Amino acid sequence: MTFCVDKRFFTIFSSSVHFVGIGGAGMSGIAKVLVESNVTVTGSDIGNGKFVQQLKALGVRVFSQHDASNVEHASCVVFSSAISKDNPEIVYARKMDIPVLHRSEILSLIARLNFCFAVSGSHGKTITTTILAQALEYSGISPTVINGGVMMSGNTNAYIGKDNVCVVEGDESDGSFLKLKPDIAIITNIDKDHLSNYDGSFYNIQKAFFQFMSNIPKYGFVVACGDDMCTRSLINMSLENNNMVISYGIKSSDLDVKAINIRYNDGSTTFDVAISQGSKYVNFSPEEFARSYVKSHSQSRNMHNLEVTSDSGCYVIKDISFNAFGDFNVLNCLAVLSVFLGLRIPFDKNVFQKYAGVARRCNIVGNYQGSLVIDDYAHHPTEIAAVLRAIKSGLDVDRVIVVIEPHRKTRLKALLNDFVDVLSGVSAVYVTSVFDAWEEVDEDITSMHLVDKLDNCKYVQSVAQLKKELDMNFAEIPHSVSRSSIVFMGAGNSSSWAHSLVDLS
Repeated sequence: MTFCVDKRFFTIFSSSVHFVGIGGAGMSGIAKVLVESNVTVTGSDIGNGKFVQQLKALGVRVFSQHDASNVEHASCVVFSSAISKDNPEIVYARKMDIPVLHRSEILSLIARLNFCFAVSGSHGKTITTTILAQALEYSGISPTVINGGVMMSGNTNAYIGKDNVCVVEGDESDGSFLKLKPDIAIITNIDKDHLSNYDGSFYNIQKAFFQFMSNIPKYGFVVACGDDMCTRSLINMSLENNNMVISYGIKSSDLDVKAINIRYNDGSTTFDVAISQGSKYVNFSPEEFARSYVKSHSQSRNMHNLEVTSDSGCYVIKDISFNAFGDFNVLNCLAVLSVFLGLRIPFDKNVFQKYAGVARRCNIVGNYQGSLVIDDYAHHPTEIAAVLRAIKSGLDVDRVIVVIEPHRKTRLKALLNDFVDVLSGVSAVYVTSVFDAWEEVDEDITSMHLVDKLDNCKYVQSVAQLKKELDMNFAEIPHSVSRSSIVFMGAGNSSSWAHSLVDLS
């Protein structure tokens, strides 16, 4: 197999590149970029979800069953970690000496042939990737983007740009992000997740992230959250190796870039940003900073928005607004701002107001019985806690009701007590069956193990049963309670439940 590179992208000269499980978020994004690069793409997937339908609309032939005959004319077969080794298409390809590549290998090829920004971390990757891509576009840079979720602005998870720049989400779940060697990396946080892919060791996860940071070339840099203790330790190790790292956060004191004076207003956020004058890597003179790095599309240079406080040792950018809520979203914005500061790219502080959102990330999808219905992808205790904090601080609600779909038995078993802790303060909890995804394990745990440990918690098997339970719950609410929210959390079928409940209202 040979590659031909022009100024924007590479083309695999082949009769066909075949994706096994093409409907996955990561697989479909790469497939879309190849299709838009004039590569012939086929795929197989037993589902007919949104990504499969989008690919079919682009002219991609998608087989509904996995069969060896699907890859007879393929010159390259791509798979993901969700595909078993005994998949008939993989078995046939290896037997016939057809090159078989993991999706991360194709992604790394795209990254190598562009100036690459990679966003990784246990939580917040998809939103941060979206904000970064949007900010670059707003600044006149047209990147190719391969994301892990649907960006609402274009209703897609991937698209090809006009410049030799790409923004990709690096998947740490299976360690495949180590195939990436980006020019600039963002690490949002490091948490105890996907332990089964790291021999059950959190230390192995931390080692993998340190290796990822070490993949950055000397002319590049890493942007990392200094509030996260695990990330903080890796920042210190990288700095000791003379690597360039820009730290950001909300809580810690010794940060290069820090959000202060955070204000929420029923769904949106305004905050100020303090930039340390003592920072090694974002060190500007006040005049240079005011002249070049805080600007607007208006005629003025926005000098009134820049407060230079020499006594506190920082510059302060006033009143940055973001069209979403939650501390985790403030952190995502800070990561992107830190990239711009590190590159000395002029930053328009109004860019975050243009954020259109990511599907299943605190999306308000409608109302039920006067209560906000929110759809979110959270399926790890840390994510659930962050979403609950965001809703309580960012929305004008009196009660929070959670409908949670546990994701994978291994995660539920390993973090059961953490799930209990984060859900204990919720007004009511309804738990659905465990969504196994592609996991094939024989774990002796079910949703009832979570239900039995929580007060005011019930197991529900259908949207109809959930509706009945909610109606009884609402009938007991005092008239003094003015507004509730019903938050659906999960990475499987929970989103369709949220929309179905709205349809029943």
